[in-house]
Amino acid sequence: EIFFRFMTRTQIEVGTLDSLDDRKATTVAIRWQGEDATAIVFRWEGEAVAYVNQCQHVSYPLDHGLDAGEVFSLNGDKLACPVHGALYDPATGDCTAGPCRGQALVIIPTIVRDGLVFIDVEQAEANKAGA
Repeated sequence: EIFFRFMTRTQIEVGTLDSLDDRKATTVAIRWQGEDATAIVFRWEGEAVAYVNQCQHVSYPLDHGLDAGEVFSLNGDKLACPVHGALYDPATGDCTAGPCRGQALVIIPTIVRDGLVFIDVEQAEANKAGA
């Protein structure tokens, strides 16, 4: 038997859902608004979640100055920016504390197909443009 992985040109394969960690993000190189950037992808409450890896306060990556993917607070219940202490809800991307409170990380839609996780950056850009 031969299996083909279906992927549109806008969907990037990240790995399997089981391979995603729930306390450390996988970082994926992306193009975001014409620039090189990264996405953070992790498992939260059993679901694949992805965001553009960019704090809403000063546009630094959430893992700035840390090991790639180290985006969770010490107790693991928030995403944290080490630059100015912004904290984000992992499920929604909403900033709950810090200088950008009330703003939110940019959500990248995730698709899980046959246990594989894909992110759709083009759809995220379309969603942001329509916001």
